[in-house]
Amino acid sequence: MPSEQSNHGIELCRATGEMCHLCFDALTAQLKGKAISGHHSNFPNFFCPLFVSWERLSLQTSPKLRGCIGSLAPRYLHEALVEYALHSSLRDARFEPIQYSEIPHLMCKVSLLHSRELARHCLDWKIGEHGVILNFNDRSNRLDPDEKWSATYLPDVAEQQGWSKQQTVDSLIRKTGYAGCITDHLRTSLTVTRYQSSVTKVAFQEYASQ
Repeated sequence: MPSEQSNHGIELCRATGEMCHLCFDALTAQLKGKAISGHHSNFPNFFCPLFVSWERLSLQTSPKLRGCIGSLAPRYLHEALVEYALHSSLRDARFEPIQYSEIPHLMCKVSLLHSRELARHCLDWKIGEHGVILNFNDRSNRLDPDEKWSATYLPDVAEQQGWSKQQTVDSLIRKTGYAGCITDHLRTSLTVTRYQSSVTKVAFQEYASQ
């Protein structure tokens, strides 16, 4: 499978269902007390940033997020997918660890990030197209004016939540753990990076039928 190169030397990768299959393999093996390696995977060992997400599916309700963890720094996929499949399913502090009995109800999503670039301001991105990374300092914090705050939302978050750009930015500021006042001055001081992603999703039923 060919890939392109960004101007930063990071591959612009295309996510495929095989990547989700590896994540299911890793989670199933871990919960059975076995080990698994991604080094014999059939898809290219791309070098790019990535996130692995898990959702629990239900006929009665909307999909429920059960974990999402990844890396904004580029990683080789064969190793990183196994690592983040387990981190996101078992070690996301926002959720209880996924249990073996839940696996038949899960959907796995793999997001490969690309086209990362600085935005001109905090609203210089498109809902549904761009993910957003915020970085900032609060110089008004006399105790630690150099404390750094950072967080990201993947491209689908704002659209799924029905947020405007400013609502997304304000929510992302809170996601960093920052508890101070959110002012226009703070918003204009943000360093904002936008990016795009290639996404693939596989439900357990599709995985099990392979």
